Amino acid sequence: MPMGYAGYVKLSPLGTNMMILSNSAGLNVEWTPIYSEAPIGQGWQNAALNTHYAENAIIYRGTIDIEFQAYDNLLTWLKDWSYAYRAYGRSVDICPDGIYDFQYRNIYSGVDDGDDGSGETYWIYDDSKPTRGGVWCESFNVTGAEGAFVTMSGGGVALERTKVTNSNADYISNVSGKAGMAMPYPLNQVITHDGTDYKNMSPLPYWRTEAGLYVGIGSVGTVPRTVTDSDKVGGAETEAINWDFAIANNTVVLYTCRGAQGAAAILQGAIDVTGNITLYNDDGLDDSFLNYEAAETCFNVTVLNTEYIFQVPYCAIETSEYGLRGKSEVVSRTYALHGLGDGANPPNPPIFIQVAE
Repeated sequence: MPMGYAGYVKLSPLGTNMMILSNSAGLNVEWTPIYSEAPIGQGWQNAALNTHYAENAIIYRGTIDIEFQAYDNLLTWLKDWSYAYRAYGRSVDICPDGIYDFQYRNIYSGVDDGDDGSGETYWIYDDSKPTRGGVWCESFNVTGAEGAFVTMSGGGVALERTKVTNSNADYISNVSGKAGMAMPYPLNQVITHDGTDYKNMSPLPYWRTEAGLYVGIGSVGTVPRTVTDSDKVGGAETEAINWDFAIANNTVVLYTCRGAQGAAAILQGAIDVTGNITLYNDDGLDDSFLNYEAAETCFNVTVLNTEYIFQVPYCAIETSEYGLRGKSEVVSRTYALHGLGDGANPPNPPIFIQVAE
């Protein structure tokens, strides 16, 4: 029987494999049977509700949990997968045991649009690869909390996969592993950002993030929005204890009468963004945030000594929990948030992730 340490997860941005730190990952086959309830002359002693069935169309669905590494290629992959290019499946390999490597592959080519000088990269299908391959993002959650790494959990769905069996990968034969590649950065590796070396980036601990809820913000229609300490709820002395946000793509799996058992396509619905942030201030936190509309309210997370930004540019505050605590507990205030789109032309999505300026 293989051991868990033999497993691995690889992501492929434009054909470049990345090993990631993942404690849990797997897309499992779903073929929920279609059951017949037609009567077939049974009696009260032997009448089973179902006696005949057929298999449904097959899809693959599951999650990939990540201990976030402050690595540009990884964050770019996650940004593109979760919302920026969410209409496309992305290549993922998941091997739970070192033996069976389940490959969800769809390779794209990056095309530089130089017409307007923007240098923006678009994604197109590589005609040599199947357009039904890859994993589509159904959901994407990011959390920063005391005593933990910044964690990310992505829910994915796929139409097809290939199973590759690694040779000599049983427990005794697998002496040195079957991953076939190095990590992008080993644990606690010194990484250069802006010419300076920093540790504690791979994986990223919670304390390297600075999160805040900001109100009274101007520059409507501009993303990312510029925030300052003076805009924080409660003022510059307010600090975040923990934070999280979640993207839901309202993904639709299209099933058709297509003469084949696989589902026809995966389509993305409207983007829904929610979040929570728990704040502390020595002077307490009052209800002044109620004076501001969603257009003036922004949830923002930065990563120390990087250009990384996670931002919900426009958010409505749905609830504010501020009650009694235990005698030895810190009294904090937790806000539940809901991200909104804006009226720009074209509109900005309700979430923004910056890798580099």
